[in-house]
Amino acid sequence: MPAEQYASLSDNLMVRESRYRIDCTGFRTKEITLATTLTDATFCSADELARVYHRRWRVETAFAHLKTTMKMDVLKCETVDGVLKEPAVFLLVYNLVRLLMSVAARRQEVDADRISFIDALRWLRNAKPGDELPKLVVNPYRSLFHQRSVARPT
Repeated sequence: MPAEQYASLSDNLMVRESRYRIDCTGFRTKEITLATTLTDATFCSADELARVYHRRWRVETAFAHLKTTMKMDVLKCETVDGVLKEPAVFLLVYNLVRLLMSVAARRQEVDADRISFIDALRWLRNAKPGDELPKLVVNPYRSLFHQRSVARPT
């Protein structure tokens, strides 16, 4: 940001603080505090802020799977064409893994987000043509919204 633009900014910023509780049986109650510049509660309720935050968290988890689990943190290609193709291949494999997770979830009668990403990726890496998809590891509930959560504005 240019110095002139920075200097023109206000010294104050109005934010809205919203808190909600996560109550999951067997776990400590957790209170989440969100700060946003969306100050109009009629435009975006505390419940909606919590849902948007949860969706954002799922996107961050997807990026973590790409960067860490699939080791896409550093692109290895050295040509422009390669750098353009490499992320596309990673996304293709990511989507194949998610498809496997969906199939396994249907068979195992659980939510797809509970199927282990790394287990599905390992099976995909080692599968031979004609191999039947085995039961994959089912993770415990991790989502903030699998259990009842209470959002209350502050």
